[in-house]
Amino acid sequence: MQQYTPPTGPRMIAAQDTFDMYGTEPPEGDWPYRLDDFGTVYGPGGWPFHRRIERTEWHPTNPLITRQVDTGATKPARVRLSPDPGGSWYGRNHYVTLGPVGGDVHADLELYVARQGMGAMVRRATLVLDTSSGAVVVPDGCPPSLRQQAEERGRRLLAFLADACMERDAGATKPHEVLHTLLRKDDPNML
Repeated sequence: MQQYTPPTGPRMIAAQDTFDMYGTEPPEGDWPYRLDDFGTVYGPGGWPFHRRIERTEWHPTNPLITRQVDTGATKPARVRLSPDPGGSWYGRNHYVTLGPVGGDVHADLELYVARQGMGAMVRRATLVLDTSSGAVVVPDGCPPSLRQQAEERGRRLLAFLADACMERDAGATKPHEVLHTLLRKDDPNML
């Protein structure tokens, strides 16, 4: 199976469509993106998502094995998001990897092109999100038929980031309200 590799360079969009055997059409209605990732904590700075930095040390009671020990520090981390249309999972082509790059946020995603057999044709793209101005920068090479979908997904991602920053600024140490419904520990329907 082909691994996802985000487009690089000035185009930041794949030159051609690819087949995704699990691809689906975008969810209908008004739905948010939610965090679909583990081990994430809130950290300082403009980017809210961090991972704890650990070091390896010898186990104190068994010198033949090592263990990971939290250093107390964190570092900014990329995260995976998924649509949350009413507390269910959705096709993998709608997952997004989001992370800081310089002063911007890059969103690696797949845009739905068309149904193909039991799956879908998709186009890989990287959107640039400017959190200070609220702008979504769609790659220049994006076909006109996919531009509206890219802009809409970018707006949903900016709304997600705003919610995460509000939760962090309200004193939360780790994501909860922005977690996917099926990952929340207080949800009786959790897997």
